[in-house]
Amino acid sequence: MAIVAFIAGWLAGVGAAAQVSVSTRGWAVAGLLFVAFAVLGRRTRFFIVFVLLGGGALGAARFQMSQVTPGPKHVISYNDSGHVAVYGQIQGPPRVSDRAVDAVMEVSALATSTLPPSASHGFVQLRAPRFVSLHYGDWITATGRLQTPRSTDEFDYRAYLARREIYSEMLYPVVEQASGPPPNPVRVALYQFRDRAARTINTLLPEPQAALLRGILLGDDDGLPPDLQEAFRISGTAHIIAISGFNIAILAGILLRLVLPFAGPRWAVWPALGLVALYTILVGAEASVVRAAVMAGLYLFTGRWLGRTLLQYAALLLAAFVMTVVRPAVLWEAGFQLSFAATFGLLVYAEPLSRGSRALLARWTTEERADLINRLLSEGVIVTLAAQLVTLPLLLYHFQQLVLFSPLANVFILPAQPGVMIWGGLATLAGMVWQPLGQLLALPAWLFLTYTIAVAEWFAGLPSAAIRITLSPAGVVTCYVIIALVTWIARHSPRLALAKVQEQAPRLALTGVVALGLVAWQWTQTRPDGRLHVSFLDVGQGDATLIRTPSGRRVLIDGGHFPSVLQGHLGRLLPYGDRRIDLVIASHPDADHVAGLPVLVGRYEVAQLLTNGAAAEGDSAYATLLQTAAEKQIPVLQAEAGQVIHLGDGVQIHVLFTGSRSSGDNDSSLGLRLTYGAFSVLLTGDAEVAAEQAMVASGVQLSSLVFKAGHHGARTSSNDFFLDAVQPQVIVVSTGAENTAGHPHTEMLQRASAAGSVVLRTDELGTIEVVSDGTELWWGAMR
Repeated sequence: MAIVAFIAGWLAGVGAAAQVSVSTRGWAVAGLLFVAFAVLGRRTRFFIVFVLLGGGALGAARFQMSQVTPGPKHVISYNDSGHVAVYGQIQGPPRVSDRAVDAVMEVSALATSTLPPSASHGFVQLRAPRFVSLHYGDWITATGRLQTPRSTDEFDYRAYLARREIYSEMLYPVVEQASGPPPNPVRVALYQFRDRAARTINTLLPEPQAALLRGILLGDDDGLPPDLQEAFRISGTAHIIAISGFNIAILAGILLRLVLPFAGPRWAVWPALGLVALYTILVGAEASVVRAAVMAGLYLFTGRWLGRTLLQYAALLLAAFVMTVVRPAVLWEAGFQLSFAATFGLLVYAEPLSRGSRALLARWTTEERADLINRLLSEGVIVTLAAQLVTLPLLLYHFQQLVLFSPLANVFILPAQPGVMIWGGLATLAGMVWQPLGQLLALPAWLFLTYTIAVAEWFAGLPSAAIRITLSPAGVVTCYVIIALVTWIARHSPRLALAKVQEQAPRLALTGVVALGLVAWQWTQTRPDGRLHVSFLDVGQGDATLIRTPSGRRVLIDGGHFPSVLQGHLGRLLPYGDRRIDLVIASHPDADHVAGLPVLVGRYEVAQLLTNGAAAEGDSAYATLLQTAAEKQIPVLQAEAGQVIHLGDGVQIHVLFTGSRSSGDNDSSLGLRLTYGAFSVLLTGDAEVAAEQAMVASGVQLSSLVFKAGHHGARTSSNDFFLDAVQPQVIVVSTGAENTAGHPHTEMLQRASAAGSVVLRTDELGTIEVVSDGTELWWGAMR
């Protein structure tokens, strides 16, 4: 009881110290006095009060100690004051997204235009260009503007970084590699293992299944397409991506079973503890992971080594205590709060709800059936309700959103997660040793992952799946007072508790049929069907066109700006496990056409790469594309006007135009015409007036049934004289919703209307697919 009171006081003190201006010494003296009073009065009725106050004062002292007082040598002193050069080391694995590379740098030295390099300290949040190579432990010099982190009404990014002792950020600096002391070799080995595991997952699974498995197993969810992230958020199932107690519990159990034959029941604890600690570092040591790891460690040590039962409530409080001793600011993190609230909800409500559910079911059916149904309900419904009951006020406070179908979505999605973890983990480990075995084991993992994605997207698509609700701190407190009051009433009135437990049992048989149906559906939808498919992918403000011939050959023309978005589309359109692309064409070097390609070329089996012959410059996406192709020994060919590429089945790509090598990027776009019988598609990249005039003047065959509008429907493209030569029945505009360039331009749309063409836009319809058997044409759209 005394330990519980001390930790409760400690947590309250850490929280209160941020609001009360008292020195560290003042809090520490008060804490020691209260602890002394507690020791002297341990047999009095004031003992617990003194313990509580002592814990609170010492917690407040620890919080004050953690506050940074920037001096003249701290990097914060140079915020918002012009360009500087900072020298330091990358801490932790950088996060690579579609747009940038984010990394934390610990600064050792700093220089300005007027001051020579001198010793400095502090952390800087770096955001570097997407294709800058950064790794844990790298020593670099970053030159740019140090600035105070930004914040918005929706997210206080400045406070978020401050809780990690980061008070400066530098956006898109010039990065140069430097030298310095070597990093921690254990962490280097762990992150290399993580990178290798991620590459193995990328090899074994298509997207977005690979990105989801990386998030669940490795804590790396950066590759999830934005639309899929939004689907998990709106459906209330985003928690399955975050590594937490579920992952740690499975890991600890597996480790114990593996070590037991060699070390015995007691000594097996230490290898298991060590591996849990390593896994925690491996996946990024977020608050929910650390909480689960600390609780697992306490259970292993007390239960297995000491042979004593550790109360779960005590373990939860001890985990909170350890985390706030190390970093007091973690108390304000949403992940920390939600993780502890969910665990507390499971401890308080899961067992009573399960008992009530079983008693209620026993009234309607036999004892045996009641037990069976209740076991099924426990994982899908009861555990979800128990956790969400306590986390709901915090979710409303942090995210201002009420997810209406979250409990039901979790009923369907949670039963698949053990399959994701077990089969995904086995496939990854096996694939790292021998890829064919990993590929075989990846098939069940793909099934569970595909089912998980389908459930999240289906529930996210329901009308009014999420409602915006704002809850103040006072509202959070009020909600928890109401929850506590209802809980007290329920515990004193079993009938009321039973009345709360009324949920329909999940139909596992139906779930299995649906899951198998997903496999069959994906297989039939992606196999060659004897027709030509041209898919204009919805990649936002950019271009990407996938061509699939009647017998199954594949050509990808451009890849948009975002690798995860591109690979998400390909994962849906190509058969499971088939990573073959016969030809990738880069129409010209602009990032919105090629930035999605380097990652794809690194992961897929690309037979050839065709470019307009432009030279690589700097750290551009195009330069990275060429470098990646060279590393994978992919032939890089230069397109030539008049060239004909035969794809079989009578499908051909005619190179109509390559532009002048010295011309601007847009007018050096490749002009391509795809033909199949009477069907034809014209693609001109970002070609503008000069390129269109050159194509018309050359006398090449331009007339086409389908025309992908040049330069995303810009005013300077798809001109009247060019449309007269093409005479398209359908014009496809590949552009992003609410793009800042104003594409497609009103004048271009008017010209298309005057030409009598049907205009199909990816910003309105999503991915647009045109299908032909060589004589007829069909089109459809999908988001």
